[in-house]
Amino acid sequence: MSVRAPSEDQALLRRFCGDELFAISEVSVWVSHPRGGEKGGVLLNLELHCRELLECTVPEEERTLRAPTPTVEVWLPVPTLKPSELVGTSVHVAESYDAARDAMNRLYYCEHERMWGIDATFVAAEGDRCRVRLSGRSCDINHYKGDKPDTVVSADAWFTLRPQGYV
Repeated sequence: MSVRAPSEDQALLRRFCGDELFAISEVSVWVSHPRGGEKGGVLLNLELHCRELLECTVPEEERTLRAPTPTVEVWLPVPTLKPSELVGTSVHVAESYDAARDAMNRLYYCEHERMWGIDATFVAAEGDRCRVRLSGRSCDINHYKGDKPDTVVSADAWFTLRPQGYV
């Protein structure tokens, strides 16, 4: 049985053996501007921190030994840092790592696992807040050899576009 798609401020891990739906407790925001000879524009780094497991259909033997508190970290190329101008913007990030910008997309559960095939759409804005819906792929948190289907990570999150820092 599948868990419903994430709604506002939720993240879903759709694993080969079931689903885990989490509440997003915080979104950290960082911005990277190109420096020196770097190519590309502004990268928006979002870290979606999950704390509470809301629903779970994963069998006990496949659950992590620790309390499940995943973090989803994505680097998204954006044309602007104005929330109202981001609405309607969709971006695709094919690779997990941009070596030129030292930007790693990843899922942190027990260990860091790379994420790829990320699609993100900015769907709403209110003042300096913005809402993003995203999805991407990662290897399963318990199976690293590629012998299980990819985990599909999806999230729907509000964040405040007041960066905590510049990278």
